[in-house]
Amino acid sequence: MASLFLILASVCGYAAVSSAPRLDGAFIQFDARSYATWTPQEWRDTVDRMHAAGLNIIILQYLQARDGAVPPTSESFIPEVPCAPDPIRLILDQAERHGMTVFLGLRLDKRLLGSVFLNCPDELRAALADELPRNVTLAHFLAGHYRLKHRRSFGGWYLPVEFANYEETAQKPGDGWVTQFNGVTTALSSACDRFAPGPVAISPYFNGAVGPGSGLVDAVQMGKNLARLLVGTNVSVVMLQDGVGVRNIPAGQVDGYVLPFLWSIKDACRNLSQPGREVEFWLNVESFTQLDQNTRVPAEIGRLLTQIALGRARAGKVVTFEFTHYLGSEPLYHEYLRLIMARCGR
Repeated sequence: MASLFLILASVCGYAAVSSAPRLDGAFIQFDARSYATWTPQEWRDTVDRMHAAGLNIIILQYLQARDGAVPPTSESFIPEVPCAPDPIRLILDQAERHGMTVFLGLRLDKRLLGSVFLNCPDELRAALADELPRNVTLAHFLAGHYRLKHRRSFGGWYLPVEFANYEETAQKPGDGWVTQFNGVTTALSSACDRFAPGPVAISPYFNGAVGPGSGLVDAVQMGKNLARLLVGTNVSVVMLQDGVGVRNIPAGQVDGYVLPFLWSIKDACRNLSQPGREVEFWLNVESFTQLDQNTRVPAEIGRLLTQIALGRARAGKVVTFEFTHYLGSEPLYHEYLRLIMARCGR
């Protein structure tokens, strides 16, 4: 009965895509604590549920991560032995059955998410010099191990260093974090293209609380920083995170909060585009609400629909962060699914 429901929901969802404030895809953020006991069928069911909701794109946020501790603690979602559970292969296989595409995220160094660290040139340079070969090695492994060149479900690469609208305070040429990121992004995106050609995506975010002493730049300057960071790279998809969930922005204030940054980043993508090589602009809407520093809950459906509607009118695609923890949770999942089904009179 559950399978029949999913099939009906999927058919109905696709029939309604032209009128529903729908999403094109969603992130999955691997979590060792949550997923350690998941069975292969649970992963297949997750992809089935995404497909039933009309989500054609899956973005695996990262497959390896390093925290900021000294010495660091790392985690990897790459199977270490042949018989170990392999959610990556399961997701790729199940997505292929449904005609979906999967972006594979590489390695996240969580030190690079902090503005203080970014503006320490020597420390940043050392970190990037360490992380670049690790990411290249990971991309090379993924391309060969999963035969990505021969997979219809391979949609591209995702670079999980999600930079924000931080100020750049370094004084010497070449020391600034934007300049340093440009060099690493150029090298890494080129390597990805060699190993398995496909779109290379990033997802920058912003904090709209700009002002004197905030350490943040406004929307216009963030667009300029993005252009500098991406010039000469093979990045072809920019998924701007809308920040609505993290900042707990009410539905009535979503447009005013998001639009200045949306227009600036979209303009930067347009200016970076060249004949035969477009830099696509997508919106990444947050399907959660952050109640405090340690607590996130699935978003209220009305606010999420406001976010999606804003993106549908202005972005090439609209995706969400994140499925398994938020959009795929109850009751949000069935509220979203019912909205799509209602468009075709079920």
